[in-house]
Amino acid sequence: ALGIECRLEDVATLQLIKPLHHLPSAHCVLAERSLNKALDGGCHLPVAGFAEINAAGLLHLQGMVALANGSVVMKATAEGPPHQAESIGQKVAQQLFREGAKAIIDAARQEE
Repeated sequence: ALGIECRLEDVATLQLIKPLHHLPSAHCVLAERSLNKALDGGCHLPVAGFAEINAAGLLHLQGMVALANGSVVMKATAEGPPHQAESIGQKVAQQLFREGAKAIIDAARQEE
């Protein structure tokens, strides 16, 4: 995914970049960001998310939380219609929290 910033009033540039918008990629990025936000992830936390649109046309999101040394790894997945990307990300985060992700995230913050 590629992010391009542009001034809202720059109509000429907005028209030039409009064809670059790829809705399936936007849905995947939204799901991954939703997962990261729900887990309160950041650059220094062991949180990962990967979304893709599968052959059935569903958005499939894999999420992971781990200890930095790799001794504990928790994974969760969910899928659904791409237009529900944000809720799919939240659903994966909820599954990880039920499995104990909060303790791993808290431990990683203490190591910072």
